[in-house]
Amino acid sequence: MFKPLTGYLAVFLVSVSLLQIADKVDFSGSYTLTDAKGNFRYKKDTNWTLKVVQSASAIEVTKTMGGRPESHRYPLDGTEGDFVNQFGGQGKCKGQFQGKVLHLESVVAPPNRPDTKVYKTEHWELSPDGKKLTIHMEGGFNDASPSEKQVWSEIYTRD
Repeated sequence: MFKPLTGYLAVFLVSVSLLQIADKVDFSGSYTLTDAKGNFRYKKDTNWTLKVVQSASAIEVTKTMGGRPESHRYPLDGTEGDFVNQFGGQGKCKGQFQGKVLHLESVVAPPNRPDTKVYKTEHWELSPDGKKLTIHMEGGFNDASPSEKQVWSEIYTRD
């Protein structure tokens, strides 16, 4: 009596797991910044690139801005990862998926102002054809009010 139910339960659990895996987008690849919107200062002649390596447990992002690389390893299991930004500031970061959108959070203390914290949230969306990556960002200092936060989007094209 219990054997058929156990078999159905096992098939159901495997199906649910496969659906969860299939729902996640793989952002792995190389990208070049092609456009920006909002409160973003970007010189068109400056080369900005992203290199992304994604696994089941983390996403590693190396952003190179004008020849200066900065790498983050965002754990995807709810724990925090450590990083050092291009200016020497030490920070923490983490990420999680909500459907096909990747949410990343980071906080860093500038090396010359350790009592100040810079917060940034990112929401990554890949176009259906996988060629365009749009990253919606919001950033601010300490507990800045909504009017003091900076909001912008970076648009990248897959190389």
